[in-house]
Amino acid sequence: MTPEVSFACLSIIGASVFPLGRLKAIMSTALLEDRTEFVQFLIDLELVKMQTYLDMHTLNWLYNNVEDASILKTTLNYYGVIMKKGSPSLIGTALVATTANVLSMDTETAGEANRVLEMLFQRGPERDKGDWTNLPTISELLLKMLGSFSSPYYEDIMPFNRERLFPEPFQELFIWAVLNNRNALAMLFWRYADDAVPLGLIGCNLYHRMARALPSYDTEGRVMLANQKSYLEQTSKEMIELCYSKSNV
Repeated sequence: MTPEVSFACLSIIGASVFPLGRLKAIMSTALLEDRTEFVQFLIDLELVKMQTYLDMHTLNWLYNNVEDASILKTTLNYYGVIMKKGSPSLIGTALVATTANVLSMDTETAGEANRVLEMLFQRGPERDKGDWTNLPTISELLLKMLGSFSSPYYEDIMPFNRERLFPEPFQELFIWAVLNNRNALAMLFWRYADDAVPLGLIGCNLYHRMARALPSYDTEGRVMLANQKSYLEQTSKEMIELCYSKSNV
């Protein structure tokens, strides 16, 4: 069965087979596994409502569970931001339970969806808790990299704020993707964002400063980030020119 047919099956049964909590867990896993097309599919078919998906706890968990956070860690070290230890996330346990529930369904339609989704759950062991970071750490990093950054949402996760939703989820996921070198996901979220032009300029600045943080011998990494910056910069300029030309019509 082709991916298109499988995705169609999932879109049909999504609401009835997968409750909201399970779809949210699937989205989180797809993000961590860097499955850009699948993430776009979930968004476009509104299987996951992004306005209710990204709360503080979820974003904090995403930052802590990227399997290869080497570029983010290098950038933190370069700008002198100490990675603060956080608490183990309850959503991690929930995700494991959700995975088991999804993959153990016996219905024919769920079985079809399982074959599509199974690759998303082949995740490695949980990262060492000593390496965990938190939103205040990311906020400090963004302040040092951008010169100006302030958000009431980048706080320690507490019982009273863990479900506080970000008003601009695509903006926050764009920054998460850039800092973790998920370029395809970054471009996807950038296209969905409301304020694409200023967000694109922020992305250019982040890529530039991340490239500076890499060691001089990492030529490949520096070139990759420089190319991503150039592409985002050129696309942003084209958007500005298009808006300017339309305003003069």
